[in-house]
Order: sequence, then C-alpha cells, then structure tokens
Amino acid sequence: MSMRELGCGFKVMDNKMILQYDAERFRKFYPQIDFASFEIVADDADRTIYFRDKDQLYVDSYMCPFAILPDAKPQDFKIVDIEKGLVSSGGQNYYFAEKLPYDFDDLKPLAGLYYQVKDQVYFSFDKPMLEADLDSFQVFTQLKHANLAKDQHHLYFRDQIVEGVDVASFELLTACFDSDYYLEQDHTYYAKDRNFAYYIDTIAKQVKVIKSKSLDVFHFKVIDERGYAFDREYRYAYGRRTSLKKLQQMAIQNNSGE
Repeated sequence: MSMRELGCGFKVMDNKMILQYDAERFRKFYPQIDFASFEIVADDADRTIYFRDKDQLYVDSYMCPFAILPDAKPQDFKIVDIEKGLVSSGGQNYYFAEKLPYDFDDLKPLAGLYYQVKDQVYFSFDKPMLEADLDSFQVFTQLKHANLAKDQHHLYFRDQIVEGVDVASFELLTACFDSDYYLEQDHTYYAKDRNFAYYIDTIAKQVKVIKSKSLDVFHFKVIDERGYAFDREYRYAYGRRTSLKKLQQMAIQNNSGE
C-alpha cells in the first residue's frame, strides 16, 4: 500500500482514495480526480483549502462543500484574498467555487459586507442587488455584522428587500449600541419606523415586524445583562412579546412565595 501526504491531514492512498485524518473524503468526485497529480496548492489554516490536479482546480471550505472551480486552469492559479475566498485562474475570477462576472480591478468596498462593481451594488461579492440605488446607498455600520443597508427606496437585509418599511423614518434604536453590555449584543437589535417596530438578528437572518400599539414609547433597555424592548403593553425578548401585566403577576407570585 502506497501513501502520499498532502498536508492539512490529507493523504492519497494507492492513487485511488483520499483520506483526511483517516476519514475518506471527496468520494463522489473520484471519477473526475487525477490521483497521481492531486495536491494542495493553497490553504487558509484548514478553513479553506485549494487543490489541483493536472486538469482541474478544487476548493473545500467552511463556506462551501468540495467543488470544482468551473473553467479554471490548474497551472494558472492566483490568490487575491484567501480568507475571503477570492482567487483567479485562467482569466476567470472566483468567490470560493463560484465564477464571478466581473474583474477584481472593478471591485470597490462600500462598507460592511457590501461592495460596488462599476454602477452596481453587490452583497458578499456574488449577489448583485439589482434594485439598489448606488447614489443613495447607505450601510448601517453600527452593526457588527454590517449586513443591513438602505437607499432612498428600500431597506435591505443582506441582499433582500425588506418589504413594507418606511425608509425615510427607519432608525435603529441607539440604546442597542450605547447602553451597557447585553447578551448577544453583537447581532440582536431593535429598530422602528413611523409604522412598525422591528427585531433584527443579523446572524439568524431575520428582520421581524413588531406591530406595536404604542410605537411612540417603544424603547430598549438592558436588565441583568439581557436586552429587552418595551412599549406600554409588552416586553420583547428576542422579538417575542410577553404582556407586562403577566410579568407583574409572575413577580407578585414569586415574591409571595419567598
């Protein structure tokens, strides 16, 4: 039995099997892989690994499963930003395994996870936002994961339009950012416009509408390192409401039981 070490825990066995830490990998691609020339060409601390053989380039990443880079040339491989999954090969540019329709020279960062390519706004390199107005486009940079933006027409969460928002009056509650620490402060927030309040979770990919009947007093407060929003009738935790009357009754019952 022959074994060839590739690095990052990978090895080729008998030119017919690929293992990583003794677990078989990439089996369904075996008919397309040339085992004799298969090798690692670049890696980002095991988070993203690029492979090549005599015919093709491959990527395996936390951002995408093992895949072939379409139309790539294995001997013409250049890393632009391996942490972001940006590489080029054979005159083509790639975001991980996805071929991009533009030149990296035309790519300009806006803010957060948004970019400009000529007169087009992109989210995360590969998602063109066809409705976005570049001249009025603004990113809410207060958010740690800055994937919320607006222009004169729409509010955008990631690359999608959030329907029904009054953009002119939409605002994040400043207390979410200038108050004391609260749990999950890095990705959970509240906002409101003239019609509704909103709960935003930038990791769970959620913008939830809150139909408050007392929007004028809707506010945010930290209690025992937990972030809550309040109106006259309810307390909101992670966007879920509980009646203030019920909370008062529960507090009375707890106190009476002491």
